[in-house]
Amino acid sequence: MILLRRIFFLASVSCLVALTSQCAPRAIQQEAPAAAVRTETLPEGDRETNEATPLDAVERRYAEISAADIPREISRLLSSIRTEQAGVYTMMTHLQLAWLYGHYRNPSPQYLKAQQELEAYIVLDPKNSGNDYLQNWYRMLREMVRLYRENSDLREKADKLREQVEQLKYLDIEMEKRRQNIK
Repeated sequence: MILLRRIFFLASVSCLVALTSQCAPRAIQQEAPAAAVRTETLPEGDRETNEATPLDAVERRYAEISAADIPREISRLLSSIRTEQAGVYTMMTHLQLAWLYGHYRNPSPQYLKAQQELEAYIVLDPKNSGNDYLQNWYRMLREMVRLYRENSDLREKADKLREQVEQLKYLDIEMEKRRQNIK
C-alpha cells in the first residue's frame, strides 16, 4: 500500500515538475538499510522496499491527517525543535516538517521550507539520506522551488511590461491629440 502511494506521489509530482540536469547531493556514507519490520508482503524482487525507513514511519503517521490539522501539527513540531537537543527526535522532526510543508492536503504548502527541512534531515541522518525515494523527493522539491522563483520573476517582468504598455498607450494618445491640433 505504501509502495503504491509512493508511486502515485512520484508520478503526480513528476507531472508538475520538469526534471533538471543537476543531480541532488548523495549521502556521504551509504550504509545498509534498517532491519525489515513491515508486515505487508511484497513481491520477491522488491526486497529493498520491504525495509522500514524513517520516511515510512512519517508516511504512516500522517496518512490520514486533515488539512485543518496540518498547521497545528507544524506549530507543535517547530516548538518541539526549539526545546529538544539535537538527536534522533530532532532528526525525525525535520523529516516530519518536510513532509507536512509539502503535503498535498496542506492548505498553503511551502515547498522552500519543505526543502530546507529535508536538507536538515539529510545532514543529521547520513545513514538514510542515500535512500532513492528521499533523494527523488529532494530533487523534486528543489526543482519546484526553482520553478516557483522563476515564475515569480516572470510575473514581476510581466507586471513591468504591462505598466510600460499602459505608458506607451498614454503617449500614443497624447501624440495623436497633438497631430490633430497641428492639422
